Amino acid sequence: MLSVALNIFIKYNMRNCNQFVPIPKICVRRSNLIEDALNSFLNENWGLKSPIASFLTQSRLVVEFLGEVGVDSGGLRREFFSLLVDELLNCEYGLFKLCSRDTAYWLTGYELGFAIQTELIGFVIGLALLNGDTLKVPFPKVFFRKLLSSNRNLLKSTIFKNYQSSSEQYIMFKPVTSTNFIVLKVMEKDQLILRSNYNPDLTKFIYLRQIDKVYKSLTQLPEYTPTLQDLEEIEPEIADNIYKLYLMSCDSNIANLNLTFSVTKDCLGEFQEIPLKDKNGNEYSMEKLVTNQNVLEYIEALLNYYLIYNIETQFDNFYLGFHRACACSLFMHLTPEQLAFTLNGIEGEIDVNHLEKVTQYLNGYDEHSQVIKWFWVCFRMLSSSDKKKLLMFITGSERIPLGGPEALELKITNPGGSSDRLPWAHTCEKILLLPNYPSYELLSDKLRIAIEHNRGFGLY
Repeated sequence: MLSVALNIFIKYNMRNCNQFVPIPKICVRRSNLIEDALNSFLNENWGLKSPIASFLTQSRLVVEFLGEVGVDSGGLRREFFSLLVDELLNCEYGLFKLCSRDTAYWLTGYELGFAIQTELIGFVIGLALLNGDTLKVPFPKVFFRKLLSSNRNLLKSTIFKNYQSSSEQYIMFKPVTSTNFIVLKVMEKDQLILRSNYNPDLTKFIYLRQIDKVYKSLTQLPEYTPTLQDLEEIEPEIADNIYKLYLMSCDSNIANLNLTFSVTKDCLGEFQEIPLKDKNGNEYSMEKLVTNQNVLEYIEALLNYYLIYNIETQFDNFYLGFHRACACSLFMHLTPEQLAFTLNGIEGEIDVNHLEKVTQYLNGYDEHSQVIKWFWVCFRMLSSSDKKKLLMFITGSERIPLGGPEALELKITNPGGSSDRLPWAHTCEKILLLPNYPSYELLSDKLRIAIEHNRGFGLY
């Protein structure tokens, strides 16, 4: 039911895009992906910082890789999202680090002047969600919990203050107190505006409507409250020590430990002692001693530090980018588990048997064709990582999307011509062009070569 609801929403959202909003297109080089993506999304007419940044939620993104002849109908976009997120998540870039268990990524907490890059990755992940594309975003569940919570810092930011002051200039009716009412009235009169001689700044109307949607969504979200279970996901040893401290306080005098309401922060190799804060952001005195009477207050302050304040600036930027792209009531009602599932697709081993049952065959091939039988034998013989590479080669994504193998609509066709050619794919249509190889060994060799060199497109 979740997959059906999301697919319906995405199709409805794209079909009902504003007629005066252009389809966004970006051109990037594979060798300079992050910089080119930033330059494209910071375009003065549309993009990450423009007043109509969020119009991207109403039109599917089109991507062109410079120097390649690919025509994007979805496959290039999926590959762009995947490659860009992989680069930004790379620990060497400095935005994210692996959690203690090396199974998920968490923000580093370093303020390296990469605010726009952090907002970019949130924006791109939000766009992928809206476009129905799956990504490998191995964040812990607490990260998704925070994304689906309200953000006091963002609601106080200039983006909403500017919105409040700008709305009065563009309202066509008598002043009202509800910004949501403004949006309803604008939507009600859209066609009348377009047909009349009155020519308001339509860009501004798009902006007001989108910002109101973001503001309304964010104010309705629950507030995030850190828990020991959340901390255990990212720092299990610290969480274990906190729990041991609590148990110790039940039968021992912990004042003898000489703990204070402070924490040592690693600032790129320089260690600084900083005060802990309460949930409202008020700093404690670093001389305040931890006692049996205030140990719960101390534990709460530690949780606030590790899960909120230590990554606050970074997370606020990520949060802003994500919600600029996809703030809407449907996604905001997902649980953290559902949001992770929607973004990541179906994890684990690819079910080749299921995929074979739902694959369609074209141009003379059917399930009884010898080369098709060999193909599925070869697919099953691949390692888990190579199976993902093959799926990436055919579809532009290594994940089975929400909705299962049926949602892939995978097709295999006979391209004709010489059997000396490598297989190739139209990733946008998810079609594998598989020559009619005369032997299993030749098919296996050609297929392995193709999936090991699966970046770069022909005319798709």
